[in-house]
Amino acid sequence: LEILATGQNAALISDAGTPAVSDPGAALVAAIAKAGYRCVPIVGASALAAALSVAGFEQAQPDILFLGFVAVKGRARNVQLAQIAERSGVVVVFESPRRIGALLTDVSAAAPDRPVCVCRELTKRYEELLRGSVSDLSQRDWSAARGEFTVAFGPLPKVLAAEVDADDGEISADLKRCIGAGLSKRDAARAVAAVRQLPKRRVYELLKALSGDGAMG
Repeated sequence: LEILATGQNAALISDAGTPAVSDPGAALVAAIAKAGYRCVPIVGASALAAALSVAGFEQAQPDILFLGFVAVKGRARNVQLAQIAERSGVVVVFESPRRIGALLTDVSAAAPDRPVCVCRELTKRYEELLRGSVSDLSQRDWSAARGEFTVAFGPLPKVLAAEVDADDGEISADLKRCIGAGLSKRDAARAVAAVRQLPKRRVYELLKALSGDGAMG
């Protein structure tokens, strides 16, 4: 940080593969991003590794799920959305500029506080990195988006474990949002249970109650 403050460039080099994917370099990347400096990945074999190297997730990343391009519709999309919402580790996907806004909106319905790094045009002239919560970035106007997107969803925040005491009304509201975003009832229940760190039985019971009173059609 002292070097960057003088206007110079600095490089993080590892003797064991791409830095910041499975080594302490992630802490340095996070500090650089927090200080407002630009962190640029050096082109490698895959946008997956490049995105992970600059995502800035400070937690260890042994648990990484790569889903490729997210399905456009149907059960395949619902399953992938549920995987993104309930996975405790890092999830990385590719997305087109036409659907990046819809992806963030759908994930926000189930996991609004999940950290995310949206990478556009990695290693190219107009490279751009956007970091924040899924909820925050879902509110951006993506209608004019261009280029190729690699999206890295960070580990579920540990603070979510404190939500175990959420009341039934809050849990039911989460279920409705997930189903409204296109998840099946089963996937919605799994996602809410994972994000709120709740017993699946409790969430399924509330799901049955919602289904019984016609609240979900």
